[in-house]
Order: sequence, then C-alpha cells, then structure tokens
Amino acid sequence: SVDPGGRIKAAIGPHRAIGAVIDASTSMAAPGVVDHHQKDRAVTLGEPMGPNGARVRRLADALGETDIAAPVADDIRTAVWKKLLTNAAVSQLCMLTRSTIGRLWEDPNLRALAGAIMGEAAAVAAGCGIDISDELSRRLAVKALSPLHKPSTLQDFEAGRPMEIDQILGVIAEIGRLVGQPTPTVDRIYAIERRLAENVGLYPAGASFELPPAG
Repeated sequence: SVDPGGRIKAAIGPHRAIGAVIDASTSMAAPGVVDHHQKDRAVTLGEPMGPNGARVRRLADALGETDIAAPVADDIRTAVWKKLLTNAAVSQLCMLTRSTIGRLWEDPNLRALAGAIMGEAAAVAAGCGIDISDELSRRLAVKALSPLHKPSTLQDFEAGRPMEIDQILGVIAEIGRLVGQPTPTVDRIYAIERRLAENVGLYPAGASFELPPAG
C-alpha cells in the first residue's frame, strides 16, 4: 500500500532513507508558498532500522539552525504510528465531512468514530510490538490544537489532488491482516473514501494496490 511493487525501494533503497515525522499545521497558499497555522513546528528524525548514527545528527543540526525543532527519536517507528493515529482518524473524517478539525472534534458521534479508528490503529501497532496506548488516550482527551485548520487530506480533495488513501488507511488494514488484527472500522472508512476518490477522478482506476479480504 505504501510502495506497491517496491518501486521506491528499488530506486532509492532503504540505506538512503531517514525516518521523519512532521508536526505542523500548514496549507499551500500558492505554488512554493506555505502558510503555517501552528506556532510550534517540528520534524522528528530517526533511523528506520537500528540505532541513530551521524547522518541523523547532521540533519538534525542543520534543521536546528532554522526555527523548526528537530528532535531525534530513539524509535522512529513509534513516532510514525503515533502520527498515524491522527492522520487515519481525524484527517480522513474531516475530508469525508468537509469539516475543520475543531468542527469535527466538537461532534461527539464523530469523535467516537475517530476513537474507534484510532483504537484499531493502536491495536495493529501493538501487533507489531509497538505500544502507543498512552498516546491513544492522550489524543482522545485533548482539544484540537488548530481548530480552524483543514487537514491535508481535505485540502487535497478540495484542490483536486490525489489523496494518500492507501498510504494512511490502506496500510493499517494491510498490516492488520498480516498480524491477525481485525480493522472493521478502518476497512469501512477506507472503502467509502476510496470510492469517493474514484468517482471524482482522484484515485486511479486499476490501481496496483488491492486490499485482501479480511480473514
């Protein structure tokens, strides 16, 4: 779902990759012009596999010379799963309902649905040996940090750009099947969003990724 056919892996190779998780609320005002809607911005870095080395430190130091924080995570995969909680739940539901984050979060029914999606994502992460249960509780308890912000998935939809459906929802369902963890809510939201994107020409017909049936 993230790299169908392994094309990116073959062209670039994991040895050239550094894991990164971006924490920022932004929108594209014009080509090459990005508006930031959140005061604190960060790019968390880390080696995808194994301990962090000199190249991660060099990149963190370079980013540290700007106004963007660049913490280095001991386990970048945990940071990725934590970010995925919000991307999979809040961002996708904002797109489907055409809502800002604050508008979505004030609706108790939609908040409960977001919680169900996050819970399934956290269970899949646990199946991979990654415990983000504390992060799940924290994200469900806090208020929206940028209530007027439209997540990138909604921005892409409104601008007629392809959306990261497989890379955000499909990957949770795919890994869930690999570790034997059911994802019924994620599966349904994925199916709805993919069909919507297909209907408006934002998801390619005959895409190379197909989610296998749930076991």
